[in-house]
Amino acid sequence: MDELTLITQLFEAIEAERRAKNKRVELEAQLARAIEMPETWEGSMTNHVGNFKIKVSRKMNVKIDSDAVKGLMMESPQLEIFGKTVFRWKPEIDKKEWDSAPPEVIKAFSSAITRTPGKPSFSIELEKK
Repeated sequence: MDELTLITQLFEAIEAERRAKNKRVELEAQLARAIEMPETWEGSMTNHVGNFKIKVSRKMNVKIDSDAVKGLMMESPQLEIFGKTVFRWKPEIDKKEWDSAPPEVIKAFSSAITRTPGKPSFSIELEKK
C-alpha cells in the first residue's frame, strides 16, 4: 500500500472514531437526562433493563485554589495542622482525611475549593441468560 492510501485510510478511521465518540457522548447525555440524574449526584449505581446491565458512575471534578488554602492555613493553627493532612501538597484533597475532618475545618477550607460534576461514565453489558 502506498503512503497516500495509508494516510487516507488512517484519516478516515480517525474521523469515524471521532464521529462515533461524539455520538456516544450525546447518547450518554440523553440517557443521563432520561434517568433524571441530578447535576450534583456522585457515586455509582447499577440497573437492569431488558437484556442489559447498565452501570453509571460519576465523580466530582475538584479544583483547589492553593493560594487561598495557604492563606487560610496561616489564619489558624488548627487549619495549618489539618491543611497539611487533608490536602496532598500539590495541593489535592486526601479524600479519606477530608471526610474525617471536623465540620468546621471542612467549612473553612471549602471557600478555596470549586466542585463541578464530572461526565457520567456508562458501561453496558449484555447479560447471559
